[in-house]
Amino acid sequence: MKKYPHVQALAKAERRSLQHLLNPLGIKSRVSDLLGLAKRIEKEECGEIPSSYGKLVKLPGVGRYIANSVLVKAYGEKLPLVDSNVNRVLSRLFQASSHINDENAERLFMSVAKYVDPVRLNYAVIDLAHTICTYATPRCPSCPLGRSCRYALSRD
Repeated sequence: MKKYPHVQALAKAERRSLQHLLNPLGIKSRVSDLLGLAKRIEKEECGEIPSSYGKLVKLPGVGRYIANSVLVKAYGEKLPLVDSNVNRVLSRLFQASSHINDENAERLFMSVAKYVDPVRLNYAVIDLAHTICTYATPRCPSCPLGRSCRYALSRD
């Protein structure tokens, strides 16, 4: 963010410099996509990142998760950030399965988010997915949701 604080700066970035910067994040293979995206936003959107879901998902490489993430972080929208980890937690919690489609996962997320701040809920579920409700070896006895989790209850 310090080196490329806005789209125009990113659009002018040198590929090697950006690749070096993104290497520790494990996304150096996406440098071309990121540069192309920045140039397109600069040209077609006057350098302003779109503030609507419809416009965001029309951009190359932008799907549900990235569009919602941009809207949450940049525009303060209250939307779910459902990646495979969040999907796993919601699937296990509500359906005792390992995967549901993203639309249903988003619907489940928003039904819970009526009662709490969705942004905080996003980060709480992501944290739970990485620390307790892991893919291969969920630690159900340590889970604060274990008493109401269909997956945990089905394992007892």
